[in-house]
Amino acid sequence: MSMKLSVLFICNRSKINKKGFCPMKCRITYNKKRREFTTGVFINPNHWGSKKQMLLKKVENSKIVNSKLSLTIQLIVKAIYLLRELINDQKNS
Repeated sequence: MSMKLSVLFICNRSKINKKGFCPMKCRITYNKKRREFTTGVFINPNHWGSKKQMLLKKVENSKIVNSKLSLTIQLIVKAIYLLRELINDQKNS
């Protein structure tokens, strides 16, 4: 069974706060089904590189934010693979 997994971060520009920061949302697409959630990370929308899916390096806390987003991706991928293994184990028993 093939698996199509996509994780995308979105700068939610419609929710900019008084400080000029917007929340980062994470969109997971798995087998053509889509779910979104907020990451708890707020950034200046002008500093977001949507093509590279990371905060621009010139920003002071870019390493921390980019590490947080990278860790989020790793946790999502790990959880999906563990769930797939669990489902396959149940089907085989």
